[in-house]
Amino acid sequence: MRTRLIIILIVSFLFNGCLPLFLYNDAENTARKHMKQAIAHENNSQFNAAVKEYAIVTKKYPQTSYYKKAIYRSAFANIDSQTPNYDAALALIQTSLSLSLTHREKRAIERYETLLTHIIGQIKDSNDQKNELEEYKEQIKGLKEKLQRMKVIDVQMHENKRKQR
Repeated sequence: MRTRLIIILIVSFLFNGCLPLFLYNDAENTARKHMKQAIAHENNSQFNAAVKEYAIVTKKYPQTSYYKKAIYRSAFANIDSQTPNYDAALALIQTSLSLSLTHREKRAIERYETLLTHIIGQIKDSNDQKNELEEYKEQIKGLKEKLQRMKVIDVQMHENKRKQR
């Protein structure tokens, strides 16, 4: 009876002590696989697929050592994409600022944040200018139509004057 109790205690301690370590290693290995896949996608210029792989790491495995790197690389994959998503990249960069960073990492990320904020501002200004340009084109089109009608009226008036002479 006493030996059974000792065996049960040993097995209990073994599972309680080793199981979390095993689960951690499993999460770490799975996160590593997703990171390798994401980097392979990046190397093949498949940035949208890379972003999806990084998202898996950031959402499912935040406790792993790959979390910080996944956020950082995902931000840049969003920028390098065929259809850049600067807003998503900025959100990821801002998220990375809340992580534990070295002074050097924090300064670099703050510079990226400033740069992305500037780029987003420039894009919005450019879009505003494009909208204004489209409005001006519509106004010019309307003025051309009015001018054409005025020309027709002018020609008619000129012909009527000629007939009266």
